[in-house]
Amino acid sequence: MALAQAVERLWWKHLVSFWIFEFHYDQADTSADVFLEPVEHLATWWSSHREAVQDAFASRA
Repeated sequence: MALAQAVERLWWKHLVSFWIFEFHYDQADTSADVFLEPVEHLATWWSSHREAVQDAFASRA
């Protein structure tokens, strides 16, 4: 149960993380821009498979 909750918190952290935009706009550093698309794909995939991911980490699969 605790591991499934940790996975949920990690998923939420990924959803609300704006570090790429902070690099781009606040620091005028575009070197992190290449990570935007992969991060978006991960968030989209994880969001649509949340229960399966939680089950896998909680050994309920």
